Amino acid sequence: MKSSIVYNLNTGKIVKKCVTPDEESAKIQALGNEDVIFIDTDIEDKYVVVSENPKKVSVREENPAYLDANIIRSIPNPSIVTLYGQGEESIEVSDGEVFLEADIPGAYLIVVEPLDAKYKTKDFEVAL
Repeated sequence: MKSSIVYNLNTGKIVKKCVTPDEESAKIQALGNEDVIFIDTDIEDKYVVVSENPKKVSVREENPAYLDANIIRSIPNPSIVTLYGQGEESIEVSDGEVFLEADIPGAYLIVVEPLDAKYKTKDFEVAL
């Protein structure tokens, strides 16, 4: 049996871990924009460094984003920021910060998901 991981070729995000009878079976697991690395590793909080050759698996870094009143600052560029509360609204952030506001006061969950897989996703609970 062969252990492998399937990852996105552009971002390095690990899509899944596989155990297959052979390498050919593992390669079938990868879709169009994905590839396979033959490695037996825990994939929790890991990503593939796509800029290196050969590719290697590394530990994801803490997301540097932080909440400063109603502004989330130091957001890795680019990231998808999603506000959950009275529905769901997402925006792509590429300038490192986002001002939070809501039409209806209440508690909201904000999720900052960097498109660069080297950073972890970070959640904030805020009252707006």
